[in-house]
Amino acid sequence: MYKVLLVDDEPKIIQGLQRLIDWEDFGMEVVGTVQSAAEAMAIMECETVHVLITDIKMPNVDGLQLIEWTKSFNRLIKCVILSGHADFPLVKEAAVLGIENYLLKPVNREELSDTLIGIYWKIESYLSEQTQLRSDAVILRNNIINRWLVNRIGRQELEQRADLLNIKFDSPYIIVSLIKILYRDSDTDHDRDLIQYAAENICSELATWAVTVCDPYGHIVCIFPSDSEDKILQIQNVLKDCSESITAYLKRDVFITIGTRERELPDVHLSYKRALHLMDYSLVMPMNSIMDDSEQSPLKSIIPINIDYNRLQSCLINGNGAGVLTFIEETLSELSSVGGVSPSLVQNVTIEIAHHLLSYTHKIDPDHAFQMKNQGSLVAELQQQQNMDELRLWLSSLAQTTFQIAHLRDDDMNPIIKRILDYVDRHYMENISLKTISNAFNVNAAYMGQQFIKAMNDTFSNYLNIKRIEKAKELIMTTDLHLQEIAIRVGYHNQSYFNNMFKKHTGGYPTKYKITARALYS
Repeated sequence: MYKVLLVDDEPKIIQGLQRLIDWEDFGMEVVGTVQSAAEAMAIMECETVHVLITDIKMPNVDGLQLIEWTKSFNRLIKCVILSGHADFPLVKEAAVLGIENYLLKPVNREELSDTLIGIYWKIESYLSEQTQLRSDAVILRNNIINRWLVNRIGRQELEQRADLLNIKFDSPYIIVSLIKILYRDSDTDHDRDLIQYAAENICSELATWAVTVCDPYGHIVCIFPSDSEDKILQIQNVLKDCSESITAYLKRDVFITIGTRERELPDVHLSYKRALHLMDYSLVMPMNSIMDDSEQSPLKSIIPINIDYNRLQSCLINGNGAGVLTFIEETLSELSSVGGVSPSLVQNVTIEIAHHLLSYTHKIDPDHAFQMKNQGSLVAELQQQQNMDELRLWLSSLAQTTFQIAHLRDDDMNPIIKRILDYVDRHYMENISLKTISNAFNVNAAYMGQQFIKAMNDTFSNYLNIKRIEKAKELIMTTDLHLQEIAIRVGYHNQSYFNNMFKKHTGGYPTKYKITARALYS
């Protein structure tokens, strides 16, 4: 859906425009209605808007000034003027700024409809042209680079392709950095494609001496040559510029990781793998952080004791709150008993435990996980703890909050929804739907669907597809079954439909996932 902002100092005009047509019929949705240019500017500073429909005459800042301001930072926005018969001289001025049409008040339904159809196809045409500009050479380049990142290309072929694609690394070191865009829940797949494309362009323009590409997981990958410590600082500064530009222009936060320094071209996959591993900490660290493998990080420090995080994970999955608290107590006590343990090491272990707790919370209730993370930032809270006793209390409190959320979620859940979830866990591989479950439970299907959305913030069909795709990913990683057999085992008897669902939920087709995932984790 393309997003529309309506601006007019007469509320009746805005109300009339909202009711005049069904905006969804034109592939659009009204995301804001305001009565002044100042309010419109505030929205566009925080929200991506594709179409601006504004009155030409308004107090303080008029429609012309609003359009001029908007075009200064978003030249692709489509603008439509609302005017009276006496405003024609102003309309001529607006035409110079680049408007799609001017509509006389009261607005005619057919004229508005024709204008929106024209705007829709202009946007679609532009996007199609941009897609065409990605020539075969670019596609080949991206394919080669992604094979390079997962060690699926021989040295000789890599050197030949690198020369062909003008990829030259004469520096002693090569470093891989990943930029993860933190999308909003309201972002559609179409929005995400546009944002990712724009963010990749930003990174390419700022990191001119790096090779930039998108990987199958949706990360923007920057591969940097490095010949000195000063160059490493330069890399960090460039990545900071990328972060600030994406936040300023695209209104999205990011999380950035920097992998290991590698000496050989074929070893780039090691740097990429470490950068991917560090991405796990986007749940724990503040947004717009840069996590560098060269600095003291949770994955870099040498732990003097053997910490069994699988035991912690098992306690979380089984709902064993007492076991989690015991794990925290024993781990910190053992760290206290080891001589020469640095404060930074203790902090890193604490971050690792907090990461597991927050990951578990995110699985059962993403909204609460987001709130927990943003209550002043977990890392900031952690740094306020003065000694082991305070750290122990802080982690125990975090664990208790985690299980309170789990219990609240479980207690508040509609008994019917619990039965549905249990049924899906046992029968996801069968041909099930809300209708078949409603017949089994003797409950109205429409009512069940409404209650499911209310409890899970998702439709039943989407929840079922996610469950099936997660099971498919597990089978791809742990078995040698053919993809067709995997599709059938998780409930898809149409291979093409399985492929499309897999791509929708993971960003890539199962074949590519199988190759990439096994190369990364073998």
